[in-house]
Amino acid sequence: MMTFGLRSTSALGALVLAALLTLSPAPAAVGQSTQCFEDWSDAAPIVLRENLVSARDVQAWARKRLKVNVIRVTLCQDGERYFYRLLVREPKGRIRNRTIEARGPLEQNDPPPKPPGKSSKKRPETTVPR
Repeated sequence: MMTFGLRSTSALGALVLAALLTLSPAPAAVGQSTQCFEDWSDAAPIVLRENLVSARDVQAWARKRLKVNVIRVTLCQDGERYFYRLLVREPKGRIRNRTIEARGPLEQNDPPPKPPGKSSKKRPETTVPR
């Protein structure tokens, strides 16, 4: 039979508690009106009604811009504000939470795309003698 001392049991309990707190989502502060929609059958009509950026576009933007793998996307509301909570895996494997505004635009920090076929170098003008 294995017996544990009070000290080792307390240390183990503290370790388990720390792991659970790390993995669980942070609760909203008392008095806040933040509501998150875990079920997309509830969230999808809100995205359409409020003309929000789609979850698919948010995932694509996060992969491209943040260079992360998206694990979960949750739509949340705080008063009139809508935002997405993303659970992402960074390139080195770290799991993090990110928040993105749902009203967009997502690409506000990206440079505008170059038109196809246009070179960024300006060609010198040449004149043809007559």
